[in-house]
Parts: sequence; structure tokens; C-alpha cells
Amino acid sequence: MDRVAEQHKDVKAIHVVWDNLNVHYDGKEERWTKFNAAHGGKFAFHYTPLSASWVNQVEIFFSILQRKVLRHGSFASARELTERTWPW
Repeated sequence: MDRVAEQHKDVKAIHVVWDNLNVHYDGKEERWTKFNAAHGGKFAFHYTPLSASWVNQVEIFFSILQRKVLRHGSFASARELTERTWPW
């Protein structure tokens, strides 16, 4: 996250979508609250629902994308990546 903050220091707002993995929560140390304060409060953290049928569908989609396109892919540019991944 420090690298994200450094690479986007001129951006006014950064939205991060996290699953509910335990390292994504503040904990007693309030790690992400402190991190956000250190970077001017520009981070907004959003969490996926604990259980939602659409989350499974999204995971299936990315699993297929990874197996069919990304696993052994080599892309010269973001445009080439886009052309090769949608629609595959």
C-alpha cells in the first residue's frame, strides 16, 4: 500500500476494495486508519460482503480469465492486454 500511495501521490482519492481477510482490518493498532492519516486521508476502504452469490460469480470469472488468458500471457502494452482479455 505504501507503493500505491507513492505512485499516486497526486491523486485526491483512492478507493480500495478488499475482501474480508483479517489483514485488511484495522485491528487494535488501527493500522489502516493510521496509514490513511499519514497519506492525507485520501484512501477509502470498501469491503465485500461476507457472503454474496455475486462474489462467487466474480471469482469464477477471474479464475477462467487467469487460466485461459493470463497464465502464460505476455503483453507489450495495456492495450494489447485489453484486446486479448475482452472478449476472450
